Amino acid sequence: MNQHHTEQRFKNDDRLSQLDPERLSALMAFAKELSDAPKEQKMTTFLAINKRASEGKISFTPEERDLLISVLTENMSEEEKKRVELIRNLASKLSGPRT
Repeated sequence: MNQHHTEQRFKNDDRLSQLDPERLSALMAFAKELSDAPKEQKMTTFLAINKRASEGKISFTPEERDLLISVLTENMSEEEKKRVELIRNLASKLSGPRT
Protein backbone atom coordinates (compact mmCIF):
# COMPACT_ATOMS: atom_id res chain seq x y z
CA MET A 1 0.00 0.00 0.00
CA ASN A 2 1.53 3.33 -0.96
CA GLN A 3 1.71 6.34 1.34
CA HIS A 4 -0.94 8.31 -0.54
CA HIS A 5 -3.41 5.42 -0.38
CA THR A 6 -2.74 4.97 3.35
CA GLU A 7 -3.29 8.67 4.02
CA GLN A 8 -6.51 8.74 2.01
CA ARG A 9 -7.82 5.60 3.69
CA PHE A 10 -7.18 7.03 7.15
CA LYS A 11 -8.54 10.48 6.32
CA ASN A 12 -11.73 8.89 4.99
CA ASP A 13 -12.14 6.37 7.82
CA ASP A 14 -15.03 7.54 10.01
CA ARG A 15 -13.54 5.67 12.97
CA LEU A 16 -10.57 8.04 12.90
CA SER A 17 -12.42 11.30 12.33
CA GLN A 18 -12.28 12.23 16.03
CA LEU A 19 -8.50 11.92 16.38
CA ASP A 20 -6.55 15.13 16.53
CA PRO A 21 -4.18 15.77 13.61
CA GLU A 22 -1.03 14.92 15.59
CA ARG A 23 -2.40 11.53 16.60
CA LEU A 24 -3.69 10.84 13.09
CA SER A 25 -0.26 11.71 11.68
CA ALA A 26 1.39 9.29 14.13
CA LEU A 27 -1.08 6.58 13.16
CA MET A 28 -0.38 7.09 9.46
CA ALA A 29 3.36 6.82 10.07
CA PHE A 30 2.85 3.63 12.11
CA ALA A 31 0.60 2.14 9.44
CA LYS A 32 3.08 2.92 6.67
CA GLU A 33 5.89 1.31 8.62
CA LEU A 34 3.75 -1.76 9.28
CA SER A 35 2.58 -2.07 5.68
CA ASP A 36 6.17 -1.72 4.40
CA ALA A 37 7.45 -4.47 6.70
CA PRO A 38 8.01 -7.91 5.17
CA LYS A 39 5.30 -10.40 6.15
CA GLU A 40 7.62 -12.38 8.41
CA GLN A 41 8.55 -9.20 10.29
CA LYS A 42 5.08 -7.69 10.76
CA MET A 43 4.71 -8.86 14.36
CA THR A 44 8.19 -7.64 15.31
CA THR A 45 7.47 -4.32 13.59
CA PHE A 46 4.10 -4.02 15.35
CA LEU A 47 5.74 -4.61 18.74
CA ALA A 48 8.46 -2.06 17.99
CA ILE A 49 5.85 0.52 16.96
CA ASN A 50 3.87 -0.17 20.12
CA LYS A 51 6.98 0.27 22.26
CA ARG A 52 7.97 3.53 20.56
CA ALA A 53 4.43 4.86 20.91
CA SER A 54 4.35 4.08 24.61
CA GLU A 55 7.73 5.79 25.09
CA GLY A 56 6.86 8.80 22.94
CA LYS A 57 5.19 12.06 23.76
CA ILE A 58 1.91 11.07 22.11
CA SER A 59 -0.36 9.06 24.32
CA PHE A 60 -3.68 7.50 23.46
CA THR A 61 -6.74 6.79 25.57
CA PRO A 62 -7.69 3.12 25.99
CA GLU A 63 -10.48 3.62 23.45
CA GLU A 64 -8.11 5.26 20.97
CA ARG A 65 -5.59 2.48 21.54
CA ASP A 66 -8.23 -0.15 20.76
CA LEU A 67 -9.17 1.72 17.61
CA LEU A 68 -5.56 2.12 16.52
CA ILE A 69 -4.82 -1.54 17.03
CA SER A 70 -7.94 -2.42 15.08
CA VAL A 71 -6.86 -0.22 12.18
CA LEU A 72 -3.22 -1.32 12.26
CA THR A 73 -4.07 -5.02 12.38
CA GLU A 74 -6.88 -5.11 9.85
CA ASN A 75 -4.56 -6.42 7.11
CA MET A 76 -2.90 -8.99 9.35
CA SER A 77 -3.68 -12.69 9.21
CA GLU A 78 -5.94 -14.17 11.87
CA GLU A 79 -2.90 -15.81 13.46
CA GLU A 80 -1.08 -12.48 13.69
CA LYS A 81 -4.18 -10.80 15.13
CA LYS A 82 -4.44 -13.50 17.80
CA ARG A 83 -0.81 -12.98 18.75
CA VAL A 84 -1.34 -9.22 19.01
CA GLU A 85 -4.35 -9.79 21.28
CA LEU A 86 -2.38 -12.25 23.42
CA ILE A 87 0.45 -9.74 23.80
CA ARG A 88 -2.01 -6.93 24.62
CA ASN A 89 -3.64 -9.06 27.31
CA LEU A 90 -0.28 -10.00 28.79
CA ALA A 91 0.92 -6.38 28.76
CA SER A 92 -2.31 -5.28 30.40
CA LYS A 93 -1.89 -7.81 33.19
CA LEU A 94 1.75 -6.85 33.70
CA SER A 95 1.00 -3.14 33.87
CA GLY A 96 -2.02 -3.53 36.13
CA PRO A 97 -2.05 -2.87 39.88
CA ARG A 98 0.16 -5.12 41.95
CA THR A 99 -1.37 -6.90 44.89
